[in-house]
Amino acid sequence: MFQLDPNHVREFSPIRPVDIPFFEEMVESLGHLQKAGKQKSWIETPRQARLTLLFFFAPWCEVCHFVGPLVKRLHGEYEKQGLAILGVSEYGSPAQTEEYRRLHGHHFPFVYESMHADKREDGDLWHRRIFRALSDGRAWGTPTFVFWVPGEAAGIFACAGEFIEEDVERFLKERLRT
Repeated sequence: MFQLDPNHVREFSPIRPVDIPFFEEMVESLGHLQKAGKQKSWIETPRQARLTLLFFFAPWCEVCHFVGPLVKRLHGEYEKQGLAILGVSEYGSPAQTEEYRRLHGHHFPFVYESMHADKREDGDLWHRRIFRALSDGRAWGTPTFVFWVPGEAAGIFACAGEFIEEDVERFLKERLRT
């Protein structure tokens, strides 16, 4: 059982608009990666959703475990309003990813981008490209959240670290109003 250290350094970060010129290519590519468990294809989901959240995480990352319950709650509260989430597992094995999903009760789709910690310096990984685009100074860069609002000219936003809960609530309510 994973034990959170209450004294672990937290990595709170605001959600901000970002320029990720390779975003469309990345979304298409992520839809073709190996899926975790038995789940339907994710490839059309981002274009059908009102707001898509890419959740880059490492299953052994303590900060990712801190955000796990919040991501589950946001999915439960906003899915019917048009929020789609894709978990992108980085630097961990399929067994670690499945344990993370089970522990946090995540029922949204997951894919594996890299399954080994030694891939951290692989500059071709989407996660590492985003890491550079955000000028992320953290060692591993997980968690990282990227929001996409289809149809908005400046519709890409990111959070490099933990959400500030009030910020993410405001952000989702503004974009998912009916």
